[in-house]
Amino acid sequence: MMKWAVDSSSLAPVYVGSLARTATGLACGCRCPHCGATLQAVNAGVPVDQLALDGRQDQHFRHHGAQQQDRCKISVAERAALNLLLDTGEILLPAPTKLHPLAGMSGATYEGHAVGQAETVVVRRAHVVDEAAAELTLEDGRKLLVVLQGARVPTDTGQWSAVIEIQVNDAEVALWSPEQIMNGARLRGDWLCYRKHWQDAELQELARRDAYDKALAQLDPGPDEVDLPEWLSSKQRSECLLHWQIKRILAAACEITVPGLKREVKRRMPNGQWESEWAILPESRLALSDLRWEPPMEGFKPDIACNAVDLTGSWGTFELIIEVAVSHRVDGAKLAKIAARRLACIELYAERIAGQRRIHVDELRRLVLQEPSCKRWLSHSSLEQQVLRATDTLERRVVRLEQKQQEEDDRRAIAEAQRRTKEEFERQSKMQRQDWVGSLAPHRAARELLKALCCQWAGDPLITGNGMVWTTEELRTGLQPKGLAPLLQANMIRDRGPLWLLYCVSAGLQRPNGRPLRYEELRTIAQDARRWLHLLLCAIDVYQPLMTKEDASLYGADRARVSASIDQGSEEFVRPGEYDKALEVMFPELAAVLLSGEGTEEYAAARRSEIAQQEQEARKQREREENEERLRKRAWEEERNRVVGLEQARVSFAHQFDWNRRADLPKNMKQAIGFARTCGQHGDAVEAVIRSAWAAREAGTPIASWLQDQAPSSSEAVAKLAHIVEVSWVAKTKRP
Repeated sequence: MMKWAVDSSSLAPVYVGSLARTATGLACGCRCPHCGATLQAVNAGVPVDQLALDGRQDQHFRHHGAQQQDRCKISVAERAALNLLLDTGEILLPAPTKLHPLAGMSGATYEGHAVGQAETVVVRRAHVVDEAAAELTLEDGRKLLVVLQGARVPTDTGQWSAVIEIQVNDAEVALWSPEQIMNGARLRGDWLCYRKHWQDAELQELARRDAYDKALAQLDPGPDEVDLPEWLSSKQRSECLLHWQIKRILAAACEITVPGLKREVKRRMPNGQWESEWAILPESRLALSDLRWEPPMEGFKPDIACNAVDLTGSWGTFELIIEVAVSHRVDGAKLAKIAARRLACIELYAERIAGQRRIHVDELRRLVLQEPSCKRWLSHSSLEQQVLRATDTLERRVVRLEQKQQEEDDRRAIAEAQRRTKEEFERQSKMQRQDWVGSLAPHRAARELLKALCCQWAGDPLITGNGMVWTTEELRTGLQPKGLAPLLQANMIRDRGPLWLLYCVSAGLQRPNGRPLRYEELRTIAQDARRWLHLLLCAIDVYQPLMTKEDASLYGADRARVSASIDQGSEEFVRPGEYDKALEVMFPELAAVLLSGEGTEEYAAARRSEIAQQEQEARKQREREENEERLRKRAWEEERNRVVGLEQARVSFAHQFDWNRRADLPKNMKQAIGFARTCGQHGDAVEAVIRSAWAAREAGTPIASWLQDQAPSSSEAVAKLAHIVEVSWVAKTKRP
């Protein structure tokens, strides 16, 4: 469906809304400008409201006998737009644009872009050239040629300042009204495209420059853009361009950041150790002035020469040479010439800056001027001064160390002499002490030990009665032959330890001026060493110190409790027996207690063994008595059972048996004995029973009386007698 067509005669665009009702159908006289097919006007001249009310299609053109194509709608829309532009007195010209591609040395393409100014112009006159083109004359006299998209443009366009092509790429425009098309033409600059513009040459140059600037920013201009020898390879051209660009940046620079510089200076010290000092110039920011590009100097030509001022104030003002190393660094010969003139020289490594990647010129400028890691110092006069100062510092340190070493040797020699003198004196003193203590009797040595310990308990050194000062180890060694060495163990000689407690009781140190012994205090101290409480109580028994009534009562209770514990073999208050012999020497009054071993671990073990043995004997005695009682009870029960059984057997015999009074069976006693033998009853005892029973029967003695006269001892004996008299036929069982 489209609302525009061209008149078949005049080829002028026709809007369906402008037709009368009489022009409906083929009467419109229109055709399609693209395919040339005849068109029909549908609902021409019918009001739009009426069509909507009737539900009919809107006014439009349709192909008669042909198929409408998308290009048909675009072609008729372009002709409608061209015709409407010819009728307007003013037109908005879009901004002209130009593109310029530039191939860099790397093969990459950089596209330059230039844009002119859009402007609104007044059309003084419009002239139709043909059905696809029109000429517009502007108010300032310029002429524009407006053509439809795809139309043929004359070869000679010199008579027109600009050639504009109408490009309507939206097929729906064919359904627009004239007002909508005019508004679209004004607002949508993409409908108008320049084929020619009076600023083409100027814009083309601007686009070329833009492409060049983009390539140069990437350090990749085209081969024809820089003046380099043709025989250079692409890599060499790129390196030369990088070198040239870095020097351009340096030549235009006002400041640059340079790395620090340090050098280690070593010196072997008199002690054989190596020490070092560092000559250090810190990282700094330099202000550059009087920059010169490759100025000639004696025997060499630097890349950049300038004057530099350290902005931090560390280096002052100096002349600086900057070398740019792309693929070749400063060689030794050139560096020697620079050093001979005592010039500061810094080298930039282009390969560290760019590497193998593409880099933008702004990034290159930042790296060159602000990044210290891509630079290194080749020489610097200030560093040499620092090296000289570091060397002088090390030399002065050597002198000081030598002096100090000599002083140390002297002090060591004096100290060694003093040490030997002291050792000799101590050796002589030790020999005297050992000789003296060796001459003492054991009891005298023990008293001297107590004197020395009293000094120690008072906070003084170990001093014996002759004024000699001892160490614990010396005393232990000297007293070893006297049997007193065990007492010098730390747990024995400590303040308020076992020896201190015994000494307090024996010497009365706790009761000056006849005051009573403060047993409660000693008891509290002894509670921390419970192993020695028993010996302390024994010492009080022996030395009989004066005590208050309360302390005596407390002592008595402790004595009973501890003695009971010791007597039971408990280890609560036992002491190690290894010290008893030495204590006997030191406290001879306690010899009886110490020799008995009472209160020692061995004594407790012996008491436990003795108590266990006593308990075992008592247990055995109880077991014997219980066993005898069981045997007596068993015998009594057996006797009772025997008597009861015997009596029951007698009664049963009397009730069961009676004499056999038949005269023919048996005829005589001999025959009765024969009957018994036949049944297995023989022997003197059996014959005696038969004779006795025969005699009793003959005598008329009751059988119960006979049984009683036999005095059987058990029910088994009664049964045996019954069996004998029965099998011998002397007696018979009673009938019920």
